[in-house]
Amino acid sequence: MTTSHADPLIGRTVEGRYRVLEHLADGGMGSVYVARDLRLDREVALKVLRADLARDPVFVERFQREARAAARLAHPHVVAVHDQGQDADVVYLAMELVRGRTLRDVIRDGDRSVGEQLTLFEQLLDGLAAAHRAGFVHRDIKPENVLIDAADRVKVADFGLARAVTGSGVSVDSEVLIGTASYLSPEQVEPSSFSPSGTRSDVYSAGLVLFEMLTGHRAFDGDLPVQVAYQHVHGTMAKPSEILPELTAAFDPLLARACSKEPQERPDDAEEFKTEVTRLRAELPDDVLDVPVPPAPPSSLTTNADTQHTRVSAAADGTTAPVARASSAAEAPDSPLVTRQYGPQSTTALPSRATVVENERPRRWWPWVLAVAALVVAVVAAIAFTVGPLGPRTVPKVQGQAQGQAVSTLRSAGFDVKVRTTESDTVPTGQAVRTTPESGASRRPTSDVTLWVSTGPRMVDVPDTANATQDDARKTLESKGFKVARVEKQHSDIEKDKVVGTNPAGGSRVRHDTPITLIVSDGPAEVDVPDVSGSSEDDAKRQLEALGFSVTTTEDYDPDIESGKVVSTDPSSGTAARAGSTVTLTVSKGPEMVDVPDVVGMSAADARRTLEDAGFDVDGGSWLDDLLDGTVSSQSPEGGSGKQAPKGSTVTLNF
Repeated sequence: MTTSHADPLIGRTVEGRYRVLEHLADGGMGSVYVARDLRLDREVALKVLRADLARDPVFVERFQREARAAARLAHPHVVAVHDQGQDADVVYLAMELVRGRTLRDVIRDGDRSVGEQLTLFEQLLDGLAAAHRAGFVHRDIKPENVLIDAADRVKVADFGLARAVTGSGVSVDSEVLIGTASYLSPEQVEPSSFSPSGTRSDVYSAGLVLFEMLTGHRAFDGDLPVQVAYQHVHGTMAKPSEILPELTAAFDPLLARACSKEPQERPDDAEEFKTEVTRLRAELPDDVLDVPVPPAPPSSLTTNADTQHTRVSAAADGTTAPVARASSAAEAPDSPLVTRQYGPQSTTALPSRATVVENERPRRWWPWVLAVAALVVAVVAAIAFTVGPLGPRTVPKVQGQAQGQAVSTLRSAGFDVKVRTTESDTVPTGQAVRTTPESGASRRPTSDVTLWVSTGPRMVDVPDTANATQDDARKTLESKGFKVARVEKQHSDIEKDKVVGTNPAGGSRVRHDTPITLIVSDGPAEVDVPDVSGSSEDDAKRQLEALGFSVTTTEDYDPDIESGKVVSTDPSSGTAARAGSTVTLTVSKGPEMVDVPDVVGMSAADARRTLEDAGFDVDGGSWLDDLLDGTVSSQSPEGGSGKQAPKGSTVTLNF
């Protein structure tokens, strides 16, 4: 840390609340201090505006308004804004103090794997996505504005400050920072050549940060900010796999899309970008995630462009041009909320057409000669690039043309053509969908025009959702982009209310917008139990099992049903039962045979009682036999040892 005893703010209590303890760093907008919040008894980072900015009432009013808006942005991965205010000549912002290091330190040290870098980057996008949802555009995403605390939690700093600058009308002389050259989007460099991008501009900058996190190298580098800014508009970004082959080509299309020069080709916002990063990470093998990221080479840490900030000013012709003014070598990146010492940071100028650089030394005659020569060159160039052969041309409309015809049309108009494919629900395969830039746009001859050719609609495999709950099945289908159009019930052996399948079936490959019918189990179907009485046991079993029933068997005596034949079922015949439930067959053992008592010689009363106790019906004898005390002379069937008859049958007596 740097502490200056001559600094008048050290020891001062701002607005009776914030006691300034020590100086942290200086940046393009002012200085940052560690202060004690006397009201809440906590340490905060106090950003104090430079004196020249604090004297501009328009800037101060906008700065305070944006600070109040940023204070409403509460998210674990965003540096919190606690308070803002003004105490005499001190205009300040009180923010969360993050103790740790910046993402720049992590990139410099190269002590992380690809997987660990992605974990940090996903946190960065979480914070940025929360800001985008709340209507904020950061405009200055760079490693210096990404803080990492001791627990490896990422926090994005300085939301709203760039917006305060760009909308305040502050002149170049006020040295207002709006972005670092290495991370500016093309539309920030040349607003007149690109459509406004909003959140997509942050996506571009974040993509460049990810490129650097994965490779240790900046995507664009140079000795001067103007060189770097030019590359954002006209240069070609290397593929990450060309710098670090161990990454394979997996990251190449992701970063090509995020860092496309045309804003409409990028993800809409940080949330969409994070979805793509998370999806890619899930598909990467462990050996790629475990690849160590090399430390940044010294050249990438010490180039002039790395330590210079780019500013925007109105040129004399009313257009905007990148402009900067040299500042003190002691200036540091404008995000010093992390408690560490920053190295030197300088800022140099990018002269616009309206900028005249005056030498402080006595003028000589030869600068006038050079000035006239430069003016002649500028006039000739202006004619060539406006109404001459190098003047802008209109991108022709080729939508709906076959690929070969569209390429020929664009080349005839003087453009270099790059062909890319894209899915389309409406344009047939092989035909032009659109161009980038769009038809009707003005571009210089030999400029690149990307022709997007249809590969037909996006095709997706329908996931298998059998045995899932309805909610889980819906989530699975919706994660693949499908919509459940209807739900049908179907009897099935699968548990009631669980998914039987889908239509189209799981595993089939269909258009991404195909409506899906979810088929849900209504449990097994109910079937009437058939009448199988009198059938043999085997025949009855076959008949019941064919209907889906499980069959068990029990036996019982039945004097009327032949042995081995079915007497009855449980449930009884004609009853509705679910397929798969159990039906019990009662199979006859025939009549029950019992011993016949020998009652010859017994009185009528004794004989009748003995036979009935044994389970027989009695025929013969009368009240007269009882009265005369007659005895049994014979019986049929005969009784005695080994003599049996069906239980319940009739024994006839003679007296």
